Amino acid sequence: MILADKIIQLRKKNNWSQEEFAMHMKVSRQAVSKWEQAQSIPDLDKILLMASIFGVSTDYLLKDEIEIEEYVDDESSDYKVRRISLDEANQFLTIKSSISKWVALAIALFIVSPVPLLILDNMAALNYINNPSKASSLGVILIFMFVAIGVAILLLMKSKTEPFVYLQKEVFELQYGVESMVKQKQAQFQSQRVRYNMVGVILCILAVVPILMVQLLANETYQFIGVSMTLLMIGIGVFSFVYVGTIHGSLQQLLQEGDYTPLKKKRSSIVGAIAGVYWLSTTALYLYLSFSRQAWEKTWVIWPVAGVLFGAIMIITEVFADKKHS
Repeated sequence: MILADKIIQLRKKNNWSQEEFAMHMKVSRQAVSKWEQAQSIPDLDKILLMASIFGVSTDYLLKDEIEIEEYVDDESSDYKVRRISLDEANQFLTIKSSISKWVALAIALFIVSPVPLLILDNMAALNYINNPSKASSLGVILIFMFVAIGVAILLLMKSKTEPFVYLQKEVFELQYGVESMVKQKQAQFQSQRVRYNMVGVILCILAVVPILMVQLLANETYQFIGVSMTLLMIGIGVFSFVYVGTIHGSLQQLLQEGDYTPLKKKRSSIVGAIAGVYWLSTTALYLYLSFSRQAWEKTWVIWPVAGVLFGAIMIITEVFADKKHS
């Protein structure tokens, strides 16, 4: 039996796809495909790593005449795959479920933070408040308070999940019973996820209605009411998305599905860096335009536009990341 056939046999015995095996081997899926098609031969260091991963001897891999697998003692192997126990998986899911509403609240606070300033500024302009400068100052203070509370919540919630950060970065295996437990929870959660996503979609679509209603039924002077209601509706919609998204994401992390497949874990550092710079830049632009031009009733449109552009940027990033790992 040639090396190519042995690789296929051992990989399938471990229930790994080519992509998953490539992650263990720190190579591209294309490299594994070439090995299995006998189009290329792994380097010696890869042979040694492969023997360690599969727990077989290098003689078995290299000598075609040896067709019966020669296993070596696991304790002598340098390669260790983290195995997730049932208790560990349940602990992770419990923590993610407990923080999901808090994370969603923090994101919603960022979105609705301009609402107090909009209301106070316009109330002062309509002479309901005697001191416009104090009204604006109070509105700005409230923006920073909302943002500060949101950031504090996110940092606190992140600290609770720090012990499980390896689930986002490493390839791991699940002990017996863990996969079936996670899939059962995923099936039970599906109907709730669909409901919350429907609420989020409907609210975000209808969020423009208050602005149009104010324009139709009232003086444009009161347009700030429509904008405030729009931001509140978007905030509630995003809360729904983030709440169920956090729980669903934790289930995907354990199953290594969706955004947590071995290939996407390779991309995560690149994507994370780009996303961080992008959203910080977007926030800075939003605050600069809003404060410098005092156009809060218009600058909110930056967020939906930024969301669409971010999706396009992520697609381009993933294409280049795939080429890099090829």
